[in-house]
Amino acid sequence: MSWPIVKLGEVCEVKGGGTPPISHPEYYGGGIPWATVRDMTSRFLGETERTITPLGVANSATNIIPSGNIVIATRVGLGKVCQLRQDTAINQDLRGFMPKSSAKLEPDYLYYWFRSMAPMLEAMGTGATVKGIRINQVTSLLIPLPPLWEQYQIVEELEWKLARLEKIEGNFRAMAETAAQASRSVLAGTFRSLDAPIVKLGEVCEVKGGGTPPISHPEYYGGGIPWATVRDMTSRFLEETERTITPLGVANSATNIIPSGNIVIATRVGLGKVCQLRQDTAINQDLRGFMPKSSAKLEPDYLYYWFRSMAPILEAMGAGATVKGVRINQVTSLLMPLPPLWDQKQIVEELEWELSRLEKVERLAREGLTVCEQARRAILAEAFRQADGADVRQDCSATGQAEPSAQ
Repeated sequence: MSWPIVKLGEVCEVKGGGTPPISHPEYYGGGIPWATVRDMTSRFLGETERTITPLGVANSATNIIPSGNIVIATRVGLGKVCQLRQDTAINQDLRGFMPKSSAKLEPDYLYYWFRSMAPMLEAMGTGATVKGIRINQVTSLLIPLPPLWEQYQIVEELEWKLARLEKIEGNFRAMAETAAQASRSVLAGTFRSLDAPIVKLGEVCEVKGGGTPPISHPEYYGGGIPWATVRDMTSRFLEETERTITPLGVANSATNIIPSGNIVIATRVGLGKVCQLRQDTAINQDLRGFMPKSSAKLEPDYLYYWFRSMAPILEAMGAGATVKGVRINQVTSLLMPLPPLWDQKQIVEELEWELSRLEKVERLAREGLTVCEQARRAILAEAFRQADGADVRQDCSATGQAEPSAQ
């Protein structure tokens, strides 16, 4: 038997939020929790980073959503949903949903329905910089409305299935973290135990910085020269870049072309990231290129793995109020063990064998997490599929304008 299908706005009262003027300190620091997207980190929203006073409520567009009800993000963090543990005020990026009748709609059921709709809510988002959805789009979405006892049963079954899935996910996360920690230990232990001369990095490497050609000159972009930013540093070997530049772009900016095979590190944004170039590549101002001064003294592969071992130190060295960075003199002053070249090659060979085994374990764990996420979406979708096999979510257009079935 099919369930009745209704528009969300028919069964839920909806309230928006707001932010008290920050120029009034008396509006903040009171006893009223005030939620933003940053507070939406788990199912239950119990505490908030900031609180406000009754004056803050009275002098802003915020609303207090009663405990137990549902809050979703409608701007920034689309797809996020939480259930309140206490009466909570919300900001303008959130909306509170309260069942109009406790005899028709169970808040726990509504919470899981919103979770099942997360991919659709994300897809509905529009905006050049910040994605958002209109409230009428959300209230026009169609929700299956089985009898209350069946809603309880659906919630119970979902919680059992999702709890089992989360336990499996926890095992995969532990597996991935154990492999990552082992990799860090292998790298740190390898370079810590070397009995070799110690030199400053700047003594054995030439260093080049980067820059960005003025974007107001389209003729500087789209050429045949790869131009790397931190966004391109996704694996050991940097082979392709999102953007390319022209010789004119190189000539009219501070960028430098780092020869293939050499090492690039992030010195601002993404501290600890390191890559080895597969082709001659220009770099932007957040990166630095390191080239051995003598190929008879320093092997680039060895330099790459040494930089990986130094990632925690580079991250800890970062300074800056908003964006963390390191000064180049800090990096060139770092001390590096410098064994003979044949020893360096042997160290690289041993590291590659050991790390490849650990990286395989970590990769398998990440793949397991991906499968778990796919399974979660499938479980949630199936729970709200009608008894006759129709998936009501497919009746909703991306604009949320579909009409409910006649009942």
